[in-house]
Parts: sequence; structure tokens; C-alpha cells
Amino acid sequence: MGTGMTINTDILPTEILESSRAVVWNWEIRDGRLTKVPYQAHRPSSKARVDDPATWASFAEAIGAVEDGKADGAGIVLGDGQGGIDLDDCRDPATGLLAPWARQVVDMFPSYTEISPSGTGVKIFIRLDPTLTLRGINHRRPKGSTGKGAAIELYCTGKYFTVTGQHVEGTPTTLEEQTAPFVALHDRLSGGNGRTDTHGPRATSGDPVPVAAGDAALLNKARAARNGAKFSRLWGGDISDYPSNSEADFALCSLLAFWTGPDAGRIDGLFRQSGLMRGKWDERHGSHTYGEMTVEKAVAGCRDTYTGAARRVALATIAQRAAGVQLEDFHSYMPMHTYIFAPTCEMWPAASVNARLPSVTLTGGEGDPLLDPVTNTPRTMKPAVWLDRHRAVEQMTWAPGQPRLIRGRLVSEGGWMRRNGVTTFNLYRPPEIEDGGDPAAVGRWRDHVRRLYGDHADHIERWCAHRVQRPHEKVNHALVLGGSQGIGKDTLLEPLKHAVGPWNFLEICPSHLLGRFNGFVKSVVLRISEARDLGDVNRYAFYEHLKVYTAAPPDVLRVDEKNLREYAVWNICGVVVTTNHKIGGLYLPADDRRHYVAWTDLTKDDFPSTYWTQLYAWYDGGGKDHVAAYLRTLDLSTFDPKAPPPKTQAFWDLVDADRTPEDAEVADALDRLNRPMVVTIADLARLSDASLGEWLRDRKNARQVPHRLERAGYVAVRNTAAKDGLWKLGGHRQVIYGRIDLADRDRYLAAQELGGGR
Repeated sequence: MGTGMTINTDILPTEILESSRAVVWNWEIRDGRLTKVPYQAHRPSSKARVDDPATWASFAEAIGAVEDGKADGAGIVLGDGQGGIDLDDCRDPATGLLAPWARQVVDMFPSYTEISPSGTGVKIFIRLDPTLTLRGINHRRPKGSTGKGAAIELYCTGKYFTVTGQHVEGTPTTLEEQTAPFVALHDRLSGGNGRTDTHGPRATSGDPVPVAAGDAALLNKARAARNGAKFSRLWGGDISDYPSNSEADFALCSLLAFWTGPDAGRIDGLFRQSGLMRGKWDERHGSHTYGEMTVEKAVAGCRDTYTGAARRVALATIAQRAAGVQLEDFHSYMPMHTYIFAPTCEMWPAASVNARLPSVTLTGGEGDPLLDPVTNTPRTMKPAVWLDRHRAVEQMTWAPGQPRLIRGRLVSEGGWMRRNGVTTFNLYRPPEIEDGGDPAAVGRWRDHVRRLYGDHADHIERWCAHRVQRPHEKVNHALVLGGSQGIGKDTLLEPLKHAVGPWNFLEICPSHLLGRFNGFVKSVVLRISEARDLGDVNRYAFYEHLKVYTAAPPDVLRVDEKNLREYAVWNICGVVVTTNHKIGGLYLPADDRRHYVAWTDLTKDDFPSTYWTQLYAWYDGGGKDHVAAYLRTLDLSTFDPKAPPPKTQAFWDLVDADRTPEDAEVADALDRLNRPMVVTIADLARLSDASLGEWLRDRKNARQVPHRLERAGYVAVRNTAAKDGLWKLGGHRQVIYGRIDLADRDRYLAAQELGGGR
């Protein structure tokens, strides 16, 4: 005891720093294993209880006890809207790397996360609905992982968590609201092979208050309520919140009136067991004792009871769950004054929100309804108005790796901008955790990848694994998968869709890419089915449009969706282009650095009729889970997502297949001019044969000419002194092209000289 570990309080969220639910702990040997046993911060020799607020203290007191060497560490008791997720034996202390299954959980709950005292686990601190009461979960370790004991523990109350202040890099430094994903994960784990615990550690209090056996359950409910800390102080005899003993007596009796029905006899019996009981209680004042008068006053002022409140809450909960829609599902999006339905991220108008949800009953500081002074009935508010005041966001974006509610930051054109008091809603939804996948049982999928693309398979696998492991990071090249129809290019990608989440895997055709609306950029993987015979103009336009999405910068893109105001998202989508044609298909110039091309010469006749039914039966029988597990654990240490991809033989085949007779003729004409530093179309046409000269002068080819010149090593030089960027030669505005191998400045000076400085 008394090592006094250093706790980094600078990084801790305000909710922890200001918590009044703190305890300290010491390392002790229990049943042959080292255990962290909770003690009271103000009485370090007395044990603490997670169900007795009288044994808790402020977090500042706990830190002081640790710094004074009176305890090994500090922690907080979960509850009152603060929950936690404990991931055990999932971190390598030497490298700091998390096991893939743990990284999935951390990404699923973007909130303050820190390293456990052992250095081998992490704890996620989250905000929850204060009324949430779920049993603690101890879930067994996922198949294929090492170590003993529980892998995932979930608690909303009845448990204390150690606090180290050793923040896990890349996670928020604030406590974020995570009720919906917490309940979803709790339901799934408790319904599977997980083991549920109804309590946390049961340390005993140093000075327990004697309580009648029949009253223990009621008192536990009172302590766990929203105003449980207040109740516990009064129950323990603490009157520091009140001007006098009498007012403290009345306050405790009023609380007991709520919990007992009100039952005057039971209030009296309970009060006599509290720390406030003293001789004055039985002093007579006329025909009544002081205690009788206090109880009568509390009963007369009781406007609600636990039974009635519980019934109303239960009925409201049942009604809302039956409807499938709850108030907590919505956030008010102020720029459009519409309402984001968080489960699907769809926009609802105020009329729909008000029609679907009941009015909100307004409450006071103690949770009691606010009454209308005229009608003496509870005051209510339309749900849309309540959302405007209490759950409003100033922006929305799509940002993998960030919490659902990003507080204190806005998205500017180039990145994040800090601003206190604002919130940005994150439209990104992480993939659901898939238990049971075995990375070693992935042979059938890998065989399919290798059967199609041979030596390209390693790069394809790592590209896919990067999308699964680092969805928040841009991979600066597209994956081009080529080959004839019916060979399983799409089939290859099915497990990747499963691993990143189907909602993060979008599929479009080239015409969508060229259109106005671009909501497809909100994808971890964007698959484009590349069509044939788009025409030269559209093929070049397709390539130019694709540049924006295959690499960053820009780091931020503007999203234009129908009926929505434009907003900014992060440019992290990974592009996959599938094509069936080398000739007349995807346009790629020789100097392209944004595409990795893999090609196969197999045809559908190379696959027996049973191949596809067997492969999809394997997928549906757990194969997709195996591939997902494999991609989550594949080593990416040799994969550089920022580096230009290697130019494969398939890349050059695609480039060469697209060359036209005009390419060679343009190159020959430039050779006849001794490949000058700069050149105009008129110069080329003058020294070309009749057919090429006619082709160059034909206006319908004007969009193709720059691409032909680029293939020959020349690019347009913009005249910065002219609004249209053109140069005036012989009284006519023209484009001047300069050699690619020259520096920008040299090209510009040569163009200036040719254009007479104009």
C-alpha cells in the first residue's frame, strides 16, 4: 500500500475531476491473485462499498490521498449517468498497440479512454442516460485471443473503475454520450455466451449503518437515484447542506415520503435508523411529538411517490420502445432547423418529430414535474422545441475515428476549428463487432483472390486490410480490378463490405461520379463499376473527377445532397474501380500515380458451375466473419498508404491499349520541331500531314487534344496575366503547351517569350 502512483489530472474530463463518487484502492493478494481493493479516501484504512455513498469522497480528496502515499491509486464509482467499458488483457505494454478486437470496441465507443494500471488493458468512460439500469456484463474473451479472464466488461452502476489519466492516443478527451451503442452491445453480449454479474466488488464499509432487513432494498434504490448523493448525506447524519437540524430532518422525511408511498409509520421507522435520529424526535409539543409533526408535514407536501413515478416512466418507456423511436434518438440540426434521426442519420421535419413523440414533461432540479401555477398540472413542451434547447448541433460531418458528438470543434474548409460551446454531429457509423471470426480459417477467400490476380493478391489484401483497420486514414491510390464478366470481381469484395459495415461500402456508376450530387464520398470503400464506351470526352472527365477522390489533399470535401444544405466531410474514401475492358474503358496516362491495376485473363468458363454456390455458402456459414477477422489482424507495417503504388504490367497494358494513331502522329510532329520548350496547336498542324492537321483543327476534337499532348510530354501553360489564361499570338488567343520535364518557371518564361510577354 501507498505507492502513490502519479495520475495525470491534466487530461481528465471534467466529469471525473468534479466527481463526488471517488474511492481509493490498494493492491492486495486475494485468492492467490493481485487485486485492486477499494478504500475510503477520507479514511484510507476503511474499505469502501460501491453501493454505499457514505464511503465515497470527492475526486480531489482521492487524489490527495494517493499523492500523500496513503493509497496506491484512485477511482470513481460508476453510476448517475457515468458508465464504463473495461477491456482486459488487450494491450501490448511495450508497443502500446491494441488487439484488433479491442480496437474495434474503442472505435465503437469514441469517448475518453485510458490505460489501466497494469498497462495491459484499457477502460472507456462514457456518459449514459442516468435512468439506465442494466446488470453488469462479464463477457468471455473472443475466440482466438490469448490470456485468461474476461475480455469485455460493461457497467452502468455497481462497479468502480480505476483512474490513471494515461490517455489512449487518438481517443477523445471528453466523456461522450453513448447510451444507444452501450445498450446494443449489452443486449448482444448478454444474449450470447457472456456471463452476467448482478453486482460489482463487494467491499464492506468501515462503519455500516444498521438497517432493518425489510428496508434494505428500498434504501438501495434511494441511494442509486438521481438525488442519491443528497439522500446518502442526510441518511448518514450530514446536515451541512441545511441551515438547521430541523430543515435537514424535514428534507430526509420528504425523500422518504416519496419512496414509501407515503407511509407515515414507515417514514418514522426509517428515520429512527438514520444518522439524524436524536432525542428531540420524541419530544412532545402539545399533542404531537416533534417527529410526528415533521412526518405529517412531509406527507402533506408529497406530490408524487416512487410507485407512481416508476409506473409513469415504465409506461412511457414501453410506449416509446413499442414505437421504435425515442426522444434521445434525435438531435436538432440548427443550420436547416431539421432533426437528425441518429440511428439512420435521416432528416425529419419538426412536424414529424412532434407527431411521433409525446410532449416532454418539464421537471425541476429534483426531478419533480414543474406545475402550471394556474391549472396546477405538469408543464409540457413540444419535443421539437425541447430538442432545439437541449440537443442542438451547429454542424454535421462524416469523420471516422471521431465520437458521434464532437464537442468544441467545427469543420472549416481545410480542417478542424476549435470553438467552445458548439457541437458537430458525426454521421459516421462504425461497423458492428463480429465475434467468432477465425483469421486462420480464411483460406477459401485468399485462394479466390490468388486464383484471379496471382502476384497482385498481397497488395489487394493489404489495401482491403487498411480500409478495415484505419478507416480514418486516406489511402492515396485506387484499386483497379480488371477482367472479363462473371469471374468474381464483386464476389472478392463481399467480405470487405461486411468488415467495414455495409453502410460504409457504397457502389456507384461513372455517371454518378460526373453528376452534381456526391453523397457517395461518405464511404470507407467506394466501388465504381467502370462502363465501356463513355466516349473520349467523358473518359477524360471521369479521370479528372476521380483524381479528387483517389488522393488527398484536399483533406476536406464539400458534400452536395439533394434537399440538404452543403456540408464538409473528411476525404478518406478508398476507391475501387472494376472494369471489364482494356480498350475503350478506363483512361490512364503514363504518368498516373493514383491507381494500382490488377488484371486477370480468366473467363467465367474457367469456373465450374458449383464454384459460386460453394463459395457463397462458405461466406454465409461464417466465411465473411473469418475474412473480417483476417483483415483486422493483417500486418500493415510494410504498407504505405501515402506512397504512389507500383506501376504493374497490367497498368502499362491499360495505358498502351488506349493509345491511338494520333498519339504517334503528334509525337512525330513534335520531333520534327525538335521538341521545343513550348509549342502551339497551329505550329503542330503546320508540320503535320494533312489528316493530322485536319484532326488538330477540328473543333470537336478540342477536348481530346490536351490529353494527346500530355501523352507526348506537353502540358498547357496558363497565362496568369489574363483572366482566361490564354496567350495572344498573331492577334488570336491561343493555348501554349510546354514540356513536362521543364520547371514551371522555365515553361512560363518560354511561353512569355513566344507570346511576346502577353
